[in-house]
Amino acid sequence: MFGDWKVAAASTIQVGTQGAAVDTLAREGTVESPAVTISIARDLAEITEDWRKLEPIEIESPGQSLAFADEWLGTVGAGAEQFHILASLGGVPVMLLPLMVMRPFGLTVLTWLFGRHVGCNAPLIDSARLAAATDVQLAAMWRGVRNAVKGVDLLYLPFTPVGCPGLDRLFGAVGHSITGETLYRTQFKSFAECEATQRNRSRRKHDKQHAQKLAAKGEVSFEELKSGDDIELALGTMFEQRAARFQAQGICNPFAAQEVRDFYGRVFAGGGDLKGVMHVLRLDGEVIATRYNLVKGDRMFCLISSMSDDPALQAGAPGKHCLVNVMQTVFDQGYTMFDMGAGLTDEKRQWCNVQIPLEHRYLPLTLRGRIASAAHRGFVKLRRTIKEHEKSYELVRKWRQFRIRMFGS
Repeated sequence: MFGDWKVAAASTIQVGTQGAAVDTLAREGTVESPAVTISIARDLAEITEDWRKLEPIEIESPGQSLAFADEWLGTVGAGAEQFHILASLGGVPVMLLPLMVMRPFGLTVLTWLFGRHVGCNAPLIDSARLAAATDVQLAAMWRGVRNAVKGVDLLYLPFTPVGCPGLDRLFGAVGHSITGETLYRTQFKSFAECEATQRNRSRRKHDKQHAQKLAAKGEVSFEELKSGDDIELALGTMFEQRAARFQAQGICNPFAAQEVRDFYGRVFAGGGDLKGVMHVLRLDGEVIATRYNLVKGDRMFCLISSMSDDPALQAGAPGKHCLVNVMQTVFDQGYTMFDMGAGLTDEKRQWCNVQIPLEHRYLPLTLRGRIASAAHRGFVKLRRTIKEHEKSYELVRKWRQFRIRMFGS
């Protein structure tokens, strides 16, 4: 049981097309209707087959991959209180929300299972069937979700993409939303098309100069490691480089825990159609820049990037030099999309031609949930204002550095 929640592991609620009211899932039996069914699963094994049916060929996030979820729950999320919400129309699954339970400040919140370890989070949906659903059916579906999560204060779905087929209509009339970050992608048919569009003459000149400065330091080499290759050393160096970067930024290191590092090693090895690809730039054999990616079909998602913080190498811009090689390799091998994650950087400004807004979505279920939702939306607005104000952001960064030095978080 989830504390004092009244939902049993196999509880099911069915709601008619006219939105027949159902007060609780704790009652015996079910309410019969062929239209809308809401089911709750507290273990991935219970909804594995439904996940497979809904997993898209072209995923928007690694978090939509069953292989990713399976590895996550075997390592980092082993102790997570799972709470998967499955909606069906006429007995056919149309939406799956992979969630976990969090209890911040005494609240009970349902949120994405994977947190910020993927660039965006999205439900698994059957976009065609949702497009054919009536407004009454969608309203009944969300009414069923509300009834299925009695005892929850807030359904919080951060970093959900805007404009993806089916999602806008699914969430359009539900709860509140606020713009969060922007997701950046490079999407071309070939490297020649990418280069012609994204790299002007001045940019190519600067990249060449950086490469020459780096080559003056020693022998530069670039390689691609794939699932099955020995990546332990490259992974270890990548995590060390990221830790140094986070410390300089005053940000708590999300990769510090060993179980997190173990997860990235295991998911890289791949299972099914989700596989790992790691790009490594070396100087005299030493790793000076990396890109950690997961691949499904012709889409590649960069989850982690790193570079050496050695001042002697900065003039050669090893991170940018690595990325030039990555772009050529990716599109020469037939990939059509390279996802670089959320948040603007110089590299994304240079290479990315697709921008997807990400929204934080809130469905308050109690008065406390409504208060928390309003407060968090205010916090998001404040944070955005601070990030856009250089002096304020610098003060926040220094405070973070002090906090980490003093308290470790």
